Amino acid sequence: MNVIVLWVVGIALLLIAAGLELWRRTHLRVRAQATSAFLEQQLAQNAPRFAANEGAATRAPRRKSLPWEFFFERAGVHTDPMFYTMLIAPGLLLVILFWAWHGPLSAIVVLLLYVVGTVLRYWFKAARRHRNIVRQLPIFLDGMVRMLTVGNSLPAAFQTAAGNADMPLRELLDRAVRQVQAGVDLDVALKQIARVYHVEEIYLFASVVDLSTRFGGRADQILSRMAGFMRDREQAQAELYALSSETRMSAWVLAALPIIVSAVLMLLNPKFFEPMFQEASGQRLLAIGLGLEVFGGFLLYRLAKSL
Repeated sequence: MNVIVLWVVGIALLLIAAGLELWRRTHLRVRAQATSAFLEQQLAQNAPRFAANEGAATRAPRRKSLPWEFFFERAGVHTDPMFYTMLIAPGLLLVILFWAWHGPLSAIVVLLLYVVGTVLRYWFKAARRHRNIVRQLPIFLDGMVRMLTVGNSLPAAFQTAAGNADMPLRELLDRAVRQVQAGVDLDVALKQIARVYHVEEIYLFASVVDLSTRFGGRADQILSRMAGFMRDREQAQAELYALSSETRMSAWVLAALPIIVSAVLMLLNPKFFEPMFQEASGQRLLAIGLGLEVFGGFLLYRLAKSL
């Protein structure tokens, strides 16, 4: 049990250090965002006067974003010190309570469950937000087609249609509009947003904008056909989603059931599993069970994705 205690103490110290580092980075990012917003506002107001002088002098070095920041952005969460505090504090509190109640083994189990549950929560939230964005794109493209038909240019039609879009798509489009006002090409801004939010349809839209800007042509016809294609694809995906719902639910239940049962047993009666951690045969059985669980989960995932 001394080894388990050391593991729990080490994990707790790592969580505290991670929380402090996240708070520091978030504080720096908030200040950088405030500065960037001020510069973008000034550039938008003074663009006609200083169009010839725009360039490297107005570009401030930006901090490289961390992977989990993009993950939370895709879920529609704006990270700040309070968010990280509210995210980490319940996990530490649960670890302390279960350590005092049933010992370090229960503390490790509840910590792992909290981390997995938090990741799944924001992953599902990001997936639902992604579906809403894709569902709103055809309506936005129809608005752009109407603006182009009456004689607006492509950037002007984009800005007008972006102002009429609904959330959460409007949040992405507003970011692109701000970048365009700061001097970034429209296709470059759209491709950057598509990479951050993992929306392939926006990347396709950016490619159409790039081709139309370089070679001209009837962008309104291309966007109209793209909107129809997106609607047909969404309808096909919805039908496939309904047909495969039973299989996917079975995969989730079969993959999660052994983990949940083992976690509940460890939380309610930690001494039941102590021989498996202390004896060599028990450790081998745990390793075999974990390997089979991972392999079975992978097979079920492939089965659900193939439908």
